[in-house]
Amino acid sequence: MSLDLRGIHNVGEFYSQHYLDALFETDLKELVARWNAAEKAGAKSPVKRLRGLANGYFRALALATGERDPQQRLSLARGVHNALLEALGFSAARSCVGLDDGRLLPVVLAVDVQHKPHLWVLEAGFALDEDSAGALDEVPMPAQRAADTAPDAALVSESYRELLDSVIFREEAAPRWVLLLAGAELLLIDRNKWHQGKYLRFDLNALLALHETAALQAMAGLLHRDVLCPSSGTSLLDTIEENSHKHAYAVSTDLKRGVQEALEVLANEAMHYRRSVHKQAVFSGDDVAEQLTRECIVYLYRLLFLFYVEARGKELGVVPMGADPFAAGAETLFAGGPLAGIIVRQFAAAFPFEPLGAATPLQIVSCAPLLA
Repeated sequence: MSLDLRGIHNVGEFYSQHYLDALFETDLKELVARWNAAEKAGAKSPVKRLRGLANGYFRALALATGERDPQQRLSLARGVHNALLEALGFSAARSCVGLDDGRLLPVVLAVDVQHKPHLWVLEAGFALDEDSAGALDEVPMPAQRAADTAPDAALVSESYRELLDSVIFREEAAPRWVLLLAGAELLLIDRNKWHQGKYLRFDLNALLALHETAALQAMAGLLHRDVLCPSSGTSLLDTIEENSHKHAYAVSTDLKRGVQEALEVLANEAMHYRRSVHKQAVFSGDDVAEQLTRECIVYLYRLLFLFYVEARGKELGVVPMGADPFAAGAETLFAGGPLAGIIVRQFAAAFPFEPLGAATPLQIVSCAPLLA
């Protein structure tokens, strides 16, 4: 059974979604076993520490909601951030990092590994309300400037998104990881993936409301100091990345073989129909093989697209997966209007042979006949 990842958003497929669903739990087993052993010896596990944050977090959230003063929202968020970092094995040490351009970037914590920047923890306050801009669009506030910084050094003035795009990850000594804490959400960002639009987003409202061990275990397994900044050896996140890549490659290889087999099935069925039903010569033209290959590929990739939409439809919101007509099947769905009728008639003309002749949502992929 896969870990419960509700509240953890795999934006842009930071890790392969299939890997997270199928294998992520296995890669966490050794770490979780270590935490369990330590708990039996009297230590408090990261999962219990995270669970213990719920009451304080929701009190701070209630006070911050609707608060017009951004500094007050930042102050409330800082209390949450301090407790959260402690639960994850860190200690807040607010300061300012000097950037290559001479400006200052406020940080909650900066961790070096082998004398190189490894992790910068940044922060923003609670959002004013649900309609406010997200954490990435927040701008560091003057109140975040450390007291011991040079008075003539300017503070950065861009949003965190702009800083990540054009400043932080372009530093000569850029950190590998950035953890952005913003009251109700936190973002884990990898320098190697940011420019691909990939990151992990953690929704504290969902994670701390669930009170489920599996959800908090997944959170700790991705954010704890033992994972992000191990005292020795390879980071578990690097191991997860390697395994995710290997798994995605294996799935791609299997998919390639499956595509080849499916193309053969489609082509053979089209030839069978042409010979047996239309009573036409199979190879009556010089371009038959090329035309058949092209049309089979078009149909197959329409099928694959539909399978993808069906698998991710609820998440992507591109089809009404929960609607009764869709759930009831193509016969009801396609009875809804003129356009649906056209789609059905096109499919009937294009795929009259038996294997794909049943009325299912797959009818929607049809637009042109196979050598009809």
